[in-house]
Amino acid sequence: MASGFRIEVDGDAALQRSLLAASKAAGVLVGVNREAANLLAAGAMQRAPRRSGRLSSSIRVLDVTNAGADIGSGLIYAGVQERGWKAHNIRPRWYIRGSAKETNVTPVYSHFLAGVATEIRGA
Repeated sequence: MASGFRIEVDGDAALQRSLLAASKAAGVLVGVNREAANLLAAGAMQRAPRRSGRLSSSIRVLDVTNAGADIGSGLIYAGVQERGWKAHNIRPRWYIRGSAKETNVTPVYSHFLAGVATEIRGA
């Protein structure tokens, strides 16, 4: 037995074409994920602990795919500052995780989905 499912839309050809185009647009999330990741990175830069400012200025969007994005820093001590190091009495700062909790990226995705929805014709 095959896994998955198939949906077939019978009816207006314009509706079929626009639903197909909308489903393709929704599958290409790299751009909207990058926009959301840039907001999160900006929040992390503001929340990062500062001594010289080097850590804050090193925070970047590292990778973006349809599934999501990675934000971080290439500095060797960035992970220790984020997660802490109990053996050395370094408490976690959670500047990246905190940004993810406090930054509202919902409007970015809402705007994208509204644009996709406007492409559906023939209903």
